[in-house]
Amino acid sequence: MLFPLLILTATGGARSNGASPAFFSFQPLDPANGVMPSVLETRPAGGCECRAFCVADPACLGYGYSLDTGLCLLTDVLPLPERLEPSAALWHWHARGGARRLGEPCALGSECWSVTPGGACLSGVCGCRPPFQLDGDRCAKTGGFLAVGNGRLSAEPTAEAPTADVDECKRLCADNTTCMACDFSPSDGRCLLYAQGIVSDAGSGGDELSFVWQFPRPDGVVPSSARLVQDQQVIRVGITTGLEAAHTCFANNAIVYPGVSQTHLNDLNAAWPEIFSTMEPSYVGLDDLLVEGTFVTSDGEDAPSVGWGAIEPNNANNEDCVTTSRDGVFLNDVECHLPFMVLCQYMGDNLALGKLSWMSMVSPGSAAANGNDGDPLSAASMTLTDGPPLTWTVDLGGPVQVTSVLFASGAAVGRDTEVRVGSDWRLFDELHSARCVLRAQPFVAFQYARLLRCDEPVTGRYVRIIRRGPELTLELADLAVFGNRLEAPEGGCPACP
Repeated sequence: MLFPLLILTATGGARSNGASPAFFSFQPLDPANGVMPSVLETRPAGGCECRAFCVADPACLGYGYSLDTGLCLLTDVLPLPERLEPSAALWHWHARGGARRLGEPCALGSECWSVTPGGACLSGVCGCRPPFQLDGDRCAKTGGFLAVGNGRLSAEPTAEAPTADVDECKRLCADNTTCMACDFSPSDGRCLLYAQGIVSDAGSGGDELSFVWQFPRPDGVVPSSARLVQDQQVIRVGITTGLEAAHTCFANNAIVYPGVSQTHLNDLNAAWPEIFSTMEPSYVGLDDLLVEGTFVTSDGEDAPSVGWGAIEPNNANNEDCVTTSRDGVFLNDVECHLPFMVLCQYMGDNLALGKLSWMSMVSPGSAAANGNDGDPLSAASMTLTDGPPLTWTVDLGGPVQVTSVLFASGAAVGRDTEVRVGSDWRLFDELHSARCVLRAQPFVAFQYARLLRCDEPVTGRYVRIIRRGPELTLELADLAVFGNRLEAPEGGCPACP
């Protein structure tokens, strides 16, 4: 059964019945005498009855009762001693646990999210976690819609409404903080809203026009040292070799900067002139490590437009890596063992870091946790001579709209490597999961890293790497997952100051 389209609280967000147990607990205020200026309702009731009335109303953030007057007051503003106004009567006030509005003190992210979708506990105060932003008394989504074809969504919708056209359907979803995707059926003018996006390869099979909300960037706080270059955040780190450059950037939740066109170089010079005034080259995300003469960027793209120097690339001494020239005007191919600074493109929080992970088989001296411990020098390794596909799976801890994964290899990775995202840790077929990416050909060199972008953003709690034959070896040095959490992470916002 579908519920009415919008059930709104005072914050403009949809009410949720999925609150944590703390949401039903109350803490007494001390001192507690006085009355709250913002009152939802006044009832004749004692303490236990008053508490029951507040429990039954998700908008109620506290209650007060007076033995002098026999009245009960419910409030939609968190009761705090400093908010109480003087009263001749004696009042006993209690604040709801696990529920805080924007601007109120907090200890956990769930306290903010339970009242305001998109909220998080930032430095002890409820605010809007990126990529949500403050809009009056609510957290609004940033970004826009991505068309993903007909009948692409297959989860249970959270709401349904008759609409005149597709633009009205998209507006309803855009205005609803918890809506992450929508379907519009031209045949009957029906609009379905979803709390998640693509969760299955099967889809609905209908003629609906499907749209997924796409955030402008993955979750994460941009480093203060980053410079904006063509809408990408670029940092300059280390002195390292070309082969170690990918791992150096990996440690900073980044990839070696893949901007290799002449336009990118010009914009780098304009945004960061002091880098190139030092006359020191910097590694960029371009190499021909897999196939000699075929240069590929760090995000796995062919590079048809490269700002090469006049006689470059010349492969003078088996030169498989690429740096800027000393003045940053053009690119050179260089030997990968040479030490230079490296330009990295920040990607966001690594949502897989330190999370529970497991493998389809256990190999001596290898552990699944090596694949998401943030250390590319430790590896999760599996080898079979024959048998079912090899898999490595990580639990992200909650639903995430996954946009890309960064695959750091402990060995050259061959063909038929697939990344899938699902909501059931046991099932990764097309009905219960969605494909992020499939690489039929080798895509990353030994001890290197390559970003794999999802063909479309896909949603789930679990990310699985699947390695099929005939070369049944999977050696995963590390995997980073980038995307947007659809629920606030428990314990606050770990990347926030």
